[in-house]
Amino acid sequence: MEDWTFCGSRSQCPQPTYFSLTIFINVPVTPLADATPPTVSRIDDRILGKNGDTITVSSTEVGTAYLVNQSVTVTNLASITGAAVANRNSVSISSASTNTVLTISSLNDGLYNLYAADSAGNLSSGVLATIRIDNTLPTASSIAVNSAGTAIVLTASETITNSSQVTGLYTISDSGSALTVSSTTFSANVATLNLSRVIPAGAIVSFAYNPLSGAAGGRWIDQAGNEMAAISTRTITNNSAAAVTVTLSVPAIVSKGVSITISAVASVAGRVTFTFAGKRIPGCFNRAATGTTPITVSCTFKPALTSRQVIKATLIPTIGAYPTTVASEERFILKRTTTR
Repeated sequence: MEDWTFCGSRSQCPQPTYFSLTIFINVPVTPLADATPPTVSRIDDRILGKNGDTITVSSTEVGTAYLVNQSVTVTNLASITGAAVANRNSVSISSASTNTVLTISSLNDGLYNLYAADSAGNLSSGVLATIRIDNTLPTASSIAVNSAGTAIVLTASETITNSSQVTGLYTISDSGSALTVSSTTFSANVATLNLSRVIPAGAIVSFAYNPLSGAAGGRWIDQAGNEMAAISTRTITNNSAAAVTVTLSVPAIVSKGVSITISAVASVAGRVTFTFAGKRIPGCFNRAATGTTPITVSCTFKPALTSRQVIKATLIPTIGAYPTTVASEERFILKRTTTR
């Protein structure tokens, strides 16, 4: 192409000025490679979970978020995708810096790290030990009656808890006589079931736990929410040192022919027989001792003798495994000082 502009005209320039022009149309441009890794973060605060739970994550770039067991050595994206499926979960990040829910599914127990990869395969730094996965059900290591006989103590394989529900879950008996749970307390991996009455030493105690027979909120669970399985009826260790007892109360002053009331307090259910001077007191033989312990049984009579005499209360427990127990008091029976 000739250009005579700088000469004024063609006749004034011995040589024209030449220039060239090249025009490129629809030529693709190669973009710069993305070498910047994304940043991943946890949004929720769950630190302990199990399969079926969810966590919320976010990444600064579109790509994929990965939850990876700490047993996996992570050096690049391939080390994650090549790990056993039971050691990793993932979720697609469709929008940058947007909360995304990752569902925990079919993972092994253990601590997990969180990573994110962008669409170019750049891998973020990990959010280390972001959650512990626990799918293991708690189990009972031991179940026993405490030394006072007032509670059943269950030691579990891990920390457990439940609501204050006390009915419908437990079946307890000592030598065939049913008991109920009045309250429950939990401390770390120990559950204490406070009983409606004392279990004496020597009793054969059976225990069962059926979580399906009560409200879901009353079931024993670990910190991740795993429920303890049912415990079928079993004989448990009875560490009770509580004796079967009966105590007798007699007025301080007793006179011949004057009506008095004596009382026996029994620690277990049974029948109480009162005697005076070695003989059964009429109307006070084989008196029933039933209800919530301790149980009070009374006898009213008129002593027919004077001088020092022995008054006794003999308790025969309803449960044959418990021993017969006797309480006695001595009184000097005064002569009647007034006319009849």
